[in-house]
Amino acid sequence: MDNLFGEFMGTMVLIVFGAGVCANMSLTKSKGQGGGWICIAVGWGFAVTLGVFTATTLGAPQGDLNPAVTLAKTMAFGSAGTYGGYDLGDGISAINPDDIENMTVLKGPAASALYG
Repeated sequence: MDNLFGEFMGTMVLIVFGAGVCANMSLTKSKGQGGGWICIAVGWGFAVTLGVFTATTLGAPQGDLNPAVTLAKTMAFGSAGTYGGYDLGDGISAINPDDIENMTVLKGPAASALYG
């Protein structure tokens, strides 16, 4: 549960500071109006850094800010003790490359028909 709380708070800090930078650049009568793209890039970089520090400090051990990343890591690597007691197995690391007989990569019309 600490992982979830840390991730939530880190994401909140990221959004608040990132949106604040964009608002500062966009609003008339603000001191940052017309600051340019470099101010927005540096501001979002600062927001990400603060978000990661917040997430790590409040319990997300790797500073993840995206719930999709946490879910993907859970599915790929599994962790019975960390994610609610579900044993998800070894994930993708359990696949032996020597067991793969062949692999086909779809290209052209076949890929377009399947993926759009």
